[in-house]
Amino acid sequence: VPEEKQVTLARSLVGSLIYLTITRPEIRFACSKLARVVQNPTERELEAMKRVVKYLYYTRRTPLTFSKGRWLGPDGEWYE
Repeated sequence: VPEEKQVTLARSLVGSLIYLTITRPEIRFACSKLARVVQNPTERELEAMKRVVKYLYYTRRTPLTFSKGRWLGPDGEWYE
């Protein structure tokens, strides 16, 4: 059973990561997987959360680029 402190940290971190998916859609899959275990995170899952934060840190200056004439809609589909 994880400590209450770890559960609170995991819940807060995953909530923040989900909020970031608005501008960083490439982390949606990881966030959806992590959100499933937020109530009972293991050490492995806490490490995965830290890894997503590290990824965001090291790619913070990498722009999100799209092909000319195409755009990503709010439903996650590509449109011409």
